[in-house]
Amino acid sequence: MTKFNSIKVIFAFLILLGVILPVNATASNKDTVSFKLNLIEKGNEVELSVQSSNITDLYAYDLKIKYDARQLLFEEAGTDIPGFSVDPIQTNDEIRLAHTKVGNVAGDQGDLELFKLKFARVGTGDALFSLSEVKLVDSKMNMETIPATATVTSKGLSATLKDIKGHWAEAAILQAVGLGLVTGYGDGTFRPNRPLTRTEFAVLLARALKLDIGVGSGLSFADRSEIPSWSMPYIKAAAEAKLLAGYEDGSFRPVQAITREEMATIIVRILKLNADVKDKAAYTDADSIAAWAEPAVAAVGKEGIMNGRGGKRFQPKANATRAEAVSIVLAILTTQNNK
Repeated sequence: MTKFNSIKVIFAFLILLGVILPVNATASNKDTVSFKLNLIEKGNEVELSVQSSNITDLYAYDLKIKYDARQLLFEEAGTDIPGFSVDPIQTNDEIRLAHTKVGNVAGDQGDLELFKLKFARVGTGDALFSLSEVKLVDSKMNMETIPATATVTSKGLSATLKDIKGHWAEAAILQAVGLGLVTGYGDGTFRPNRPLTRTEFAVLLARALKLDIGVGSGLSFADRSEIPSWSMPYIKAAAEAKLLAGYEDGSFRPVQAITREEMATIIVRILKLNADVKDKAAYTDADSIAAWAEPAVAAVGKEGIMNGRGGKRFQPKANATRAEAVSIVLAILTTQNNK
C-alpha cells in the first residue's frame, strides 16, 4: 500500500471514529438510502446480512448491530466489498463493524451488501437483530450519520416438540430446552433416540456447567477442520476443563457417536466420583465393559446417575442417545446442587 493510500485509509477511519471532523458536512445519502437486514437459518447456524439501497459514492462505513446474546453466539463477520475491515468490536449485545476502500478511488454506488455476520444459536427463544446506527463516508471524506431502524427476528424453536410426547424422557427434554441447554431441529422435532455425537455432548456439557466460552481458535486436534465452527468454543472449553479428550492419534472425531461407557467416565470426571478399580459393575453384560471404564460404570451406577437399559444390562458399547444425555446432564446438575 502506498503512503498516499495508507493516509487516506487512516483518515477515513479517524472520521468514522469521531477523532477528527469530516472535510464537509454535506449529506448525499441520508434522503435516499435505505437499509434492510436479511436472515438465512440452517439448523443452529444463523447468517445475517446488512443490505443497503440507493447508495451514492460510498468510500467507508461504520455500523452498529444489536442482537440477543442470550440466544445467539457471534462467530464472525466479513464483506465482499474490496478494501480493508477492522476486527469486529463486540460489547455485550452490540457489534460494531467498519470498512473502507483503499486508494484514490471512487466510492461505490447502488444496492450493496455491507456486511455478512454469522451466529450460532445457543438458546431456544426468538432473537431480535437491529441496525442501530450507520456512518457513511464518501470519497471526498464527507461523513454523515444515519439513524437506522432496520430489524429482523430469528424465530426460536418451540419447547413443545412434536416427537417427544409420551417419551420416557419427555419431562427432562422440556426442562433442558427451557434452560437453553439443548434445542430441537428446524422441523420441530427433537429426535430423542438419535445417537449423540461427541460434538453435541461437548456443547451440552459446556452450557450446563456454564464453562467459560471464549473463542474456538487454538484447537490442536488433528481433525479440527472437521469440527463445525459454531461448536469450536464449546469443545475448546470442555477440553480445557479436561472433561473431553482426544484419541491417541490426536483426533477429536466430532461426528462420532459417544458410547455409554465413555459417557460414564466423563460423569466421573465432572463429579469427581471415587471410581475404585476394585469395584465391579453389577450388570449381566459386565464382561463387555472395557477395563478402563468399569470403575466409572460402577461409580455412576452406585450414585444412581446412569443406569442400565433393562434386563440388568449396561450395553457399554451402545451409543448414548440425545434423551439419555439430557437426563444424565440434569442428574449431574442435581447432584452438584445437593453437595
